[in-house]
Amino acid sequence: MQLGEVVNGEFSSASIGARKPDAAYFAEVTRRLKVLPEQSIFWDDAAEVGWQAHLFTDTAPFRAVMALRQAVLT
Repeated sequence: MQLGEVVNGEFSSASIGARKPDAAYFAEVTRRLKVLPEQSIFWDDAAEVGWQAHLFTDTAPFRAVMALRQAVLT
């Protein structure tokens, strides 16, 4: 799916040292990315911590959201 072209990394619970939905998980990912929570897009259940949350269902909706986000950033 060539996700490396549109994502900034993989942040599994094992690599972070905390699990969702623990706020420590999201705080650590935010710290590593060096961004504000509202600048983050998360493909799962993170709206409660201020991230834009989307449920991954297929590559087409994923690419549409990511393209829109890229357009906003440029």
